[in-house]
Amino acid sequence: MDNILFDELINSNDYVNAYTVAKNLYCRNLGLTDLFVKYADLGLKMASFDITIEERKRYLNEVSNALSLFAENVDVTREVLNILSEYEVKIHDAYEKITLAEDEFIASSKKLYEDDNTRLLTQLGKLNTAINKASSQKEFDKLLEQVNELDAKMAKDFFTEEQEKTYKVLSQHFSESLSSKMEDLHRSSLIELNREAALKFKEAFDRFTSKKNNFKESESNLKSLLITTLFAYDTRDLLNETLVYYNHVYAMIFNEVNDDLKYKITEWSLTTNRIKR
Repeated sequence: MDNILFDELINSNDYVNAYTVAKNLYCRNLGLTDLFVKYADLGLKMASFDITIEERKRYLNEVSNALSLFAENVDVTREVLNILSEYEVKIHDAYEKITLAEDEFIASSKKLYEDDNTRLLTQLGKLNTAINKASSQKEFDKLLEQVNELDAKMAKDFFTEEQEKTYKVLSQHFSESLSSKMEDLHRSSLIELNREAALKFKEAFDRFTSKKNNFKESESNLKSLLITTLFAYDTRDLLNETLVYYNHVYAMIFNEVNDDLKYKITEWSLTTNRIKR
């Protein structure tokens, strides 16, 4: 019955299930030559299919184990010795073919990785140039994110010697570019903040001098003016030039008001939330 099922499965090209049946038949009759040959031939055939290398090895290893069991359980005759020798050669040849296929696959995969690494390194070099030209923190952050994404995609284990050198050079350039650009952006951001601050300080000066009595006689008006202009910026973020102008405007207003408002100005200066850079 099992042999009939085996033939039906073979005829329908259902090799996987046919192999299971052949293996079962043989394992229950380890010393029968015809069952071993049927199982081994199918296993060798399965090991030659276009499947994964690991699957091919698994089928071949099982055939190799079956050969050892067959040799231990069969009644040895000259004919059996010839069969054992024949299948040792077949198994050896099959292993060599799988090894060759594995080497070709690895070489092919390595070439793909190397080509992809070359492409990614080229893109990385372009990003380094783009970082040097970045004109805003937003653009800089976006480029830095792209750099990290490209770096994560690279198969560094497959770097050629030349790619390894290129990567090290780019890494050094990136380190220098990032440091330099961060300083530039910090300086640009600071200058922009000081430009805005200077305009606010001028606004405080102009509004106060144009309507002094409106502010000297009203605490609420004076407070509204100062917390939105003069005290809106942290003096620690001010450049020397801006700080000089700040002190000038502060002193002018401070000297114009009475002692009670002088105290209030001091209080507002200490408690107002400042714009953060």
